[in-house]
Amino acid sequence: MWQLVGEALQAGLVLAGACLIAYLKEETKRHRLVLLGTTGSGKSTSGNYLLSPQARSVFKVQHGPASGTARIEKAESEKYPWCVVDTPGMGDVPSRQHGQTDDAYDEACRKRRVQIFTDITSQLNDHGGVVVYVLEHGRLTPEKQRHLKAVNLVLHRCFTSSVVLLLTNVPDMADIEYRMQGSDLAAVRNMQLDASELVTAKYMQWLSDARAEVERQCGLRFAAVLGACRPSAAPDHPAHPRHLPDQMRSLLSAADSRERVAGLEPGVATSWTDVVRGYWDDVDYAEYQYARMRLTEKHISHCAEERDRRAEQVQVCRKFTAPVAVAASVVVGFIPPVVAAAAKTKRKEQLQQASADMQRYQQQLRQQRSELEQRLGPMANKKPQQLKQHAEEIQRLISG
Repeated sequence: MWQLVGEALQAGLVLAGACLIAYLKEETKRHRLVLLGTTGSGKSTSGNYLLSPQARSVFKVQHGPASGTARIEKAESEKYPWCVVDTPGMGDVPSRQHGQTDDAYDEACRKRRVQIFTDITSQLNDHGGVVVYVLEHGRLTPEKQRHLKAVNLVLHRCFTSSVVLLLTNVPDMADIEYRMQGSDLAAVRNMQLDASELVTAKYMQWLSDARAEVERQCGLRFAAVLGACRPSAAPDHPAHPRHLPDQMRSLLSAADSRERVAGLEPGVATSWTDVVRGYWDDVDYAEYQYARMRLTEKHISHCAEERDRRAEQVQVCRKFTAPVAVAASVVVGFIPPVVAAAAKTKRKEQLQQASADMQRYQQQLRQQRSELEQRLGPMANKKPQQLKQHAEEIQRLISG
């Protein structure tokens, strides 16, 4: 008996040790936080707070319409198990040169936007990481919706597991209570909570509603949501930026499995150039495949006409062969019936061949349609012209 108890204790200690080692590995794992967003959304400010609650100025913060981040920058946190990658604003444009024409400036803006997004996706493809999309609350413009759709395209359906929404410019608590619906506010107030817990519960309810509204507008689902108010807000605000590191650490910790963020593995993301080229390749493939299908449909139509003609000839043979053969056999013997039977058999063989050819082309058409569906998926029902319009729309998601 004591031997069994000893073995059970030993097994328990081994399991506890394994769990402790896994926890320590998770705690010491260096995460990579990649901040995305448009110019002025608060990426650099949020990045500074994620590096340190004191928000030491590692990333340059620009107060104004111009972007403060001209290139991709990376900084390691000395206190937390992650590094932060700050990126130029998506949709950022260069300064206009003196004497530059409108067309030349528009082309320069397009190239700048594409270059920024290409550099960002190259970073994600090379290193992976947790994508933090920084969005100023209440300003989900059509341009930002296009950017989110473009990010979704390059992440290959990993958007839901690897993209965290960070809402900046969160209103103060008085404004949050004012905006909350009456039923939600009453439900929160009925909870048995103290004053600080009640404030946090109200904020979390508001944050959940804000996340749902953003997801409804852009048609995407985020892995999780965080919030940050202005640094000048009251220090006890649940969304004060100095709380960002603790929120992120809780989000990335194995202890919180409810909203665990998997992150993006290196090599999963695709460069924006390849994404656009892939859609244009689909257009070329669809045009080629539809041309093959049209040719096959012509063969089917020709075989159907040939089959109908042979069937009509067989009916004629059945109708006239017997009386003509009887009359001819009285005059010249049994040779005409043999010739008539051979002619009838030949007509049947020609009918069978025409039917077989039509079935073969029908099978070929089904195979061609299957190849089209396998290559294009849900877009297989689109005509080449519609696919071309879709490819042009994808191309404009970044360049505008």
